[in-house]
Amino acid sequence: MVEQGRRMRKSSTAVSDTVRRQPELKRVLTLPWLLAYGLGTTIGAGIYVLIGKVAGIAGDQGHYAFLLAALAVSLPALAYAEFVGRAPSAAGSARFVAVGFRRQWPGTLTGLAVAFAGLTSSATLALGAAGYLARWLVLPEAVIVAGLVSLLAAVAIIGIRESVLAAGVITLVEVGGLLWIVSAALLQRPDGMAAALVHPPPMSAEEAARVLSATLLAFFAFIGFEDMVTVAEETKCPGPTIARAIVLTIVLTAIIYLGVYAAALGTASPQALAASREPLALVARGLAGVPANAIAAIASFAVINGILIQIIMASRIFYGLARAGALPAPLGRVHARFRTPAVAVALCWAVILALALALPLVALADMTSRIVLAVYALVCAALLLVKRRGEPLPEGAFRAPAPVVAAGLAVCLLLLVAS
Repeated sequence: MVEQGRRMRKSSTAVSDTVRRQPELKRVLTLPWLLAYGLGTTIGAGIYVLIGKVAGIAGDQGHYAFLLAALAVSLPALAYAEFVGRAPSAAGSARFVAVGFRRQWPGTLTGLAVAFAGLTSSATLALGAAGYLARWLVLPEAVIVAGLVSLLAAVAIIGIRESVLAAGVITLVEVGGLLWIVSAALLQRPDGMAAALVHPPPMSAEEAARVLSATLLAFFAFIGFEDMVTVAEETKCPGPTIARAIVLTIVLTAIIYLGVYAAALGTASPQALAASREPLALVARGLAGVPANAIAAIASFAVINGILIQIIMASRIFYGLARAGALPAPLGRVHARFRTPAVAVALCWAVILALALALPLVALADMTSRIVLAVYALVCAALLLVKRRGEPLPEGAFRAPAPVVAAGLAVCLLLLVAS
């Protein structure tokens, strides 16, 4: 037993030494880069289809659903903003939960859950992207999926700045598509847009129930800000920088969503939007100068952007957990030239490809949303434990009031049950 203990300690020391000898990730990201990354993680393909479902539930009161969803998601977001100042790590939520509960295993399980949710989401998006790209590429779906995932994994290995640049360019395209619709509606249907936003409270009990139901749906259009904390080790002054980026991302996303919703209701009826599989393409057909095919192409870019960002996020979680000794050491290796976690990216590539080509993903996509809500709740609970112990806040870090964090925990649990 003594000899076995010596061998285990020696093995653990060897792993630690190997990790220490690895080069560090390159700190190159600043607020503008993070903001582009944050908008890319949040404003994705969802809004291009989700808006019709919100309109079908809440009708001309749907803008309240987006406002309430923005408020609801901002509560756990503030917990993330404080935690990234306390424990900046590529492991993100996993590190936060481990620090809060003072146990590695809850953090490891959290990290694996987040990574699995991201990889499952990427596999779903890859299949969706293949459907869009089949309009232009006469190839089998499996070939399109394999080529797309491989290309995006290669981009993720080449470098974080290059990856964020690619994500930022695609984000500009997808946000540009949304602003194109909003601008055209402002010029052509200003009265319709204004009418879509002029429904002040009070509302009837039935209307309030519909708005709350739509809020559960709209909430998922704001998920994605948490991916920013996984690039903390590649960010200059990560605590205050990422906190600002999280807040700005949610505010700008809410403004864009409200504008798009007003443009949609100012152009088409809630019933028509709800019945359409491509609601924004339907809106584009009602606006002069906005080709529906262009909006469909932009939607495909949004899907591709989501895959790239999820690869970045999941690979950093695997890397961070490996550096902490919770996963095999090879996942903590950094590419000597590109200074990125290449082995972790390769693992993400293999898992996404296997899921996309082998498994039915409808039930897994639903599970993704539930996992994210559970992780938000765990992070809020972990921060409350840290605050209860009175652990000092590092200088310059953002502070989230305890009642706000507690409210975030309650909202996440309620949405998890209600979903």
